[in-house]
This record gives sequence, C-alpha cells and structure tokens, in this order.
Amino acid sequence: MFRIVPGVFALLIAHVSLSQNKDSVDRWTFRFMNTVVQQGHEGFNPPYSGIKSLHSESETQITVRNTWFLGRRLTDRTSIYINPELAGGSGLSGVAGIAGFPNGEAFRVGSGSPKIYVARFFIRHEFPLTKETVLVADGINQLNERLAVKRLTLTVGKFSLLDYFDNSNYANDGRTQFMNWALMTGGAYDFASDTRGNTWGAVLEYITPKNSMRFAVTTPSTTPNGPKFDFNLLEAHGINLEYRKHFALFGRVGHFGVVGFYNSTLGVRFTDAVYTQPDSVAKMRTSYHGKYGVVLKLEQEQQNFGWFINGSWADGKTENYGFTQIDRSIMAGIVVGGIRWKRPADKIGFAGTINGLSPEQANFLERGGNGFIIGDGRLRYATERAAEVYYSIRVHNNIFLTLDYQYIWNMAFNADRGDIGIWAIRSHVEL
Repeated sequence: MFRIVPGVFALLIAHVSLSQNKDSVDRWTFRFMNTVVQQGHEGFNPPYSGIKSLHSESETQITVRNTWFLGRRLTDRTSIYINPELAGGSGLSGVAGIAGFPNGEAFRVGSGSPKIYVARFFIRHEFPLTKETVLVADGINQLNERLAVKRLTLTVGKFSLLDYFDNSNYANDGRTQFMNWALMTGGAYDFASDTRGNTWGAVLEYITPKNSMRFAVTTPSTTPNGPKFDFNLLEAHGINLEYRKHFALFGRVGHFGVVGFYNSTLGVRFTDAVYTQPDSVAKMRTSYHGKYGVVLKLEQEQQNFGWFINGSWADGKTENYGFTQIDRSIMAGIVVGGIRWKRPADKIGFAGTINGLSPEQANFLERGGNGFIIGDGRLRYATERAAEVYYSIRVHNNIFLTLDYQYIWNMAFNADRGDIGIWAIRSHVEL
C-alpha cells in the first residue's frame, strides 16, 4: 500500500501543476512537510511507578509525520482544503508519564506503524466587509489571493482548533518551534480534539487590521484523548471564543489575545471518581459534564528576536479530555534569529513553563487514579516545571535540523518521581 501512495500523490501534484499552467496560479496551492524526531532519556531510579509513568529504563523513540497541504479555489470567495497525512512511530513510554509531554509530534495512537489518514478537510468562505483589499501570499492551507482588509471568514469541516485559537509566531508548532506540549499552546487549554489534535466543526472569524474575533463550535472525542468523535452535538461540544488585539510598539508588531473555552463531554467528575477503582472510571462516562477555562497571551517581535508569555487556567473539576492533564499553566520564552552570526535562517529558542493541577485532580491521582497521560499510582504533589532550549539550523534551502534539550522537574506533578533530562534531534523538510 505504501509503495502505491507516493505514486498517487505524484500524479496529484502533476495535476496541480498542469491546472496552475491552465488557470491562474491562485486557483491551486500545494505544500508538503516531513518531520522526523528522535528523542531519548537516560535511565533513573524512582521509588515507584504506575501504569502511566515514564519508563525508568534508558529509552529512545522516533516519530515520523509527513503532511500534504492541498487547496483549490471553488469560486472567487470559496476554497476547499485537504491535508492527507502519514504518521508513525511512538513518543517516549507510549506518550505517558509527563503532563507537558516533550514531543509535539507524538500522538497517543495504539500502534507505532505508519498510518495514512485525513488530518484536515474543510471549506472556507470569505464575506468581504469593505472594498479595500490586501494581498495574502500562498502558504500552509492558504491560496495566494486578495482579501478584504475587513472581513468575515467561515470555515466548516475537519481542522485543528490550534490553527485558529491561541496562535503564536514563536510557540505554536512542534514541527519547527518548541516541542514541549505546554509550550505549543496554553497547557490548560483543553481544546476539543481527537488523539491527533483535530476536530470537526465550524469557525467564524471577524478580521480587521487591528483586531480579530473568533468563535468556534466543535466536536470532542468519545473518550479522553480518544480516536473517535462524539457527534451528539446537542450535548457533546466544545465552544471557543477569542479576541485578539494587534499593536505596534516602538515600530515592532505584537498582539494580545484572550481565549475562553467551554466543553461538554462525558468526562467524569473527579469528586465522583476519587473513591472509585481506576479501572471502573471508564464505566462512569454515562452523563455529560461541563468544563471551562481561559488563556491569555502576549507576544511581540523585536529586532532579530521575539518574546512571548502565556497563562492558562481551567476549572479542573472533570477529566481532561482533549489536550493534556494540566489545569493551570504559565509559560514564557524568547526566540532569537541568527543574523548576528550570519545565519539569518537559523533560530535559537529558550522557554520555560510551570504547570499545575486542580485540587480535585491532584486528590484523584493521589488516591491511585489514572488519566490518559499520567498516573503513577501515588502522588506527592508538586508543580511540574520544564525548560527547553533548541537551535534550528537551516541546512539547505527548505531543509532544517534542530537540536533540542528539555529538563523537566517533578514529572507528572510527582516530587517522588523526580526530574529528567530529555534530548532530541529533529529533521524537517518543507516544500
């Protein structure tokens, strides 16, 4: 099967090229990315381990993901996009043992064998609110086109909420930026998604040069961080609202954003599950409960560098369902370009994050409960903290190599489990 797929996509790319020659260049868009991450840690000696603990033996894992970004204009204001994706490999310990997991390319999938699936498939329609336009260049899921500077945009289909909400120029993409999950978005932002981070739904955007607002209704998974979607939309849904303010300070652009979210899922309340055997918690997912939270973001570019700070909070009374097991988080960092050492396409990133749990979830884990990513069987609670540094080298044209190191304190919020250093090498190609 995998021998056939490259040939199919070669034909598709050829069709895109011919269509571009026949039509105008803004009728099609095609991009490709391939990312390989090798990550590992040395052995350590914890006093105890649970079914969701990081393995104490020395460990190395590899993840692979390649994505095709295809777009086609249907009318002057409507376009359609599809992102077939192939992913394989595994995160450390099967993606378990650390809430701010260190590999943004790792998914909680049942098998490390490569699998092909459709990551995104959506239609986008623009409603211009003024005659003044701006040229938007061809990019990832973006046609080269002129758009009204003031507009409404409606997107319907399958996508990731992180494509639209809590966006950042410096900490948003594990393929090219920071790799720690809690540095890719607010750690407590429990956005509705499946195990691969995608969802079905609709996003309505109001965009102006200085401000933007977004509203989305999407589908959560049927189980915490699970592979199947719950389409019982009247009771199962994720609601997201964002306001973003763009500004210029000392001639440099930046933005401030606030995101609010509310999820209704089959997540069990921790106070109901805390005296229940961990294996029976799944049997309690019979009624829907709400969860809400907020994310605040501030970032600004400076000459040859940019900085960011992000704080997030969730009420933490029910199971974490979409992202990871974090209920409070704050992060900050800086990314420096390589102009001063005559490597303008190179980047160095430094960032840190402090993550916490709600009292209800900490109590649940202390009594032996397990979530989908952490659960040591016991808990001596402490905030989980992480520091990450990376150097991204442009090897040739669109080929990048990144050296990454993370140090994590109190993994899984457990002072008994201690600290760990994690190294990684990431290769990334984009066309």
